[in-house]
Amino acid sequence: MLHEAKYELRFCGGAEKAERLRAYKQALSDAAKEFNVGEGLLEAAVASDFGVWMKQERMPRLPDQNR
Repeated sequence: MLHEAKYELRFCGGAEKAERLRAYKQALSDAAKEFNVGEGLLEAAVASDFGVWMKQERMPRLPDQNR
């Protein structure tokens, strides 16, 4: 769920950015509570796994809208 929210945030259009950011922050908060760790620590721990998740889920690599 966290990777999915990050994917949607990272590759959404400008009009959706605020909504997707809220969804990502909520997913991060929920996961941190579930695993009883800080949000920053969890975010750092799963950051390197994002690309692996994209490949496993066969998610398309879209142009990065953040740039």
